[in-house]
Amino acid sequence: MKLVLFIVKSSWQKLLIGAIGSAIAGLCYAYAVKLLNTLIGSSSESSALFIEMSGIIVLSTSLSIITGYYLTQLFEEKISDLRVDLSRKILQADFETVERNAFKIIPVLHYDVNNIGSFAKTIPDVLVAVFKIAAIWTYMFLLSWQLTLSIITVFLLVFLFAFVLLPTFHRIEKDIQRERNVLYRHLLGLVNGIKELTLNRVHQKNYVEDTINPTSYKHARHISIINSLNILVTKSAELIVIVGIGIIIIVLKSSASFSSEVFLDFLTLVLFILPSLIIITSFARSLKKVDASLEQVFSLGLEFDDYRHAIGNAKLPYHSHSEAPLISLQEVTYHYGTPDSNTYKVGPFNLSIYENELLFINGGNGSGKTTLAKLLTGLYMPESGQINYQEQKINETNLFEYRNLFAATFTDSHVFQDLRYLSTRVNESEMDERSKLLGIKDKIKVDQFTISEVDLSFGQRGRLTLLRVLLEDQPIYLFDEWAANQDPYFRSKFYHEILPDLKSKGKTIIVISHDDQYYHLADRLITLSSGNITTISG
Repeated sequence: MKLVLFIVKSSWQKLLIGAIGSAIAGLCYAYAVKLLNTLIGSSSESSALFIEMSGIIVLSTSLSIITGYYLTQLFEEKISDLRVDLSRKILQADFETVERNAFKIIPVLHYDVNNIGSFAKTIPDVLVAVFKIAAIWTYMFLLSWQLTLSIITVFLLVFLFAFVLLPTFHRIEKDIQRERNVLYRHLLGLVNGIKELTLNRVHQKNYVEDTINPTSYKHARHISIINSLNILVTKSAELIVIVGIGIIIIVLKSSASFSSEVFLDFLTLVLFILPSLIIITSFARSLKKVDASLEQVFSLGLEFDDYRHAIGNAKLPYHSHSEAPLISLQEVTYHYGTPDSNTYKVGPFNLSIYENELLFINGGNGSGKTTLAKLLTGLYMPESGQINYQEQKINETNLFEYRNLFAATFTDSHVFQDLRYLSTRVNESEMDERSKLLGIKDKIKVDQFTISEVDLSFGQRGRLTLLRVLLEDQPIYLFDEWAANQDPYFRSKFYHEILPDLKSKGKTIIVISHDDQYYHLADRLITLSSGNITTISG
């Protein structure tokens, strides 16, 4: 029902048109069945009757196809809207929230949304089936209301049996989806940690046997249970129908009014509605599966709604002759987890960064360098303290504008191939020039700012990411260990050519680096240890 409410909420007029078309198709089908019965019992010339019946069934089939296409398109558009809307919510959410939910975002966007889409495609067939059954049952009532009520009672028993099992279907489907998300996280760890796992045979065995195997087994077991329940419902329905009709025959045979001809007509009609009843029963069982998927989608969406920034259109005016720091951090702290728990804390940071400054940040692993970078760029909001841009306080109303001042590369930056967003500010010749500078022009093929799929080395992928960042031409640049995976030639080029070129253009540059042989190029060097700034030199 959640899916129906989701679709009806904004498209009830279109859904009504589809329902009317389905109703007409069902009525035409029922009338064609009536003509077929008449044709069987007719002793006169029946060619005209056959032509009429054929025309009606062709009309019913055509209406079913047209209505099915119309409704499927409607549902697919709604599912696409759902996927796009959820993607927007993700991009508007707190960065920390996205990080925490990363393991289930892809399964929800892919599996659950596709599951909803596949389910929605069955709705046109269900609508036609409902109207077929309604029309044929009406015809059956005209033949014998007593026999019709008996047949309906049998089918109601089938639906009642399936209805009783629906909560079980829902519970198991939720277990399946929860285990699927955990399994996805484990499999993602297998891919992302393949180097470490390949090097350690004990870790390999432990990860497969103790991490992946238990979750995979539980997932498979619950899927087996669901399939067994589906078989149980189907076979039980067959049992109930056969036994029920047998009981009806025994009861009615003792009645003086029993007519075998009428009963045979009824059996013929029952055979015509059985496929439709199967469609409806399958639809009812699938409802719980799609409800569980919708719960996944909407719970994720609502969670992002809870944390979503109230991003306004507040601007951050730039004062060209201001002597104030470009960025300042005042008693800024950040906690991983909740502040009242025993979690890792960085800060308090007190730091001023000036316009057109080349700032280097160093420190050991776990010293807080990347966390500081995420605070500086606005990806993380401080637990306490204040971030300022030219003495303007950064808050949720101007956070979007503040983030938009930065172009950044991180150690795990994604390599984007679609760079069409740059086409309004960059020409292809500039892109070619930068590609040559970074030694990747002959490695990639660019067509209208879209980079072809290429097999690049890790260092080349890093230079491709740097190409995108340089072309963004933002006032502030942040590089998190960019040169760490580059060969000596491109490492030297980065420090001696690219950074000075950016500085000559008035950019403010923040570089996280362990390359101490280049520290002399910095205007200032900041050293971190245990989540705090220990020294500032220069």
